[in-house]
Amino acid sequence: MTDRINAYLVVLEHDLRDDDADVVMQAIGIIRGVLEVRPHKADAESVIARAQARGELLVRIQKAMDDYV
Repeated sequence: MTDRINAYLVVLEHDLRDDDADVVMQAIGIIRGVLEVRPHKADAESVIARAQARGELLVRIQKAMDDYV
């Protein structure tokens, strides 16, 4: 038996301005079977999460380079 999918979460490569995001939302909305598209505004928490992820990635890269040399 196969699983049933009821939603998709789309993550943008970078934050978009409201007017640019409207075009993307409209494009997603015209896909067959899409019932609703809701934007999620960038806030301090998203900025913090990206900064932490970037920091963790930099630590891993530095460790990998130290191990390589």
